[in-house]
Amino acid sequence: MTEQITIRLLSEKKMSFVLELLRELEFVEVIEMRHAPGSTKGERDFFDLAGLWADSDVSIDALRV
Repeated sequence: MTEQITIRLLSEKKMSFVLELLRELEFVEVIEMRHAPGSTKGERDFFDLAGLWADSDVSIDALRV
């Protein structure tokens, strides 16, 4: 059985250390690294998502359904 965890780092400076540590563990097979959009303070800013649907073919009526 495979288990999965998600780790949200509060410090971008510590990311390489944590990844290096996890890669040394023989029971860790896959490490997926993603940078969260928005601020690096550990919380997302509402305005970072501005324009998300700008060039999409989505109408307001379709979103209300």
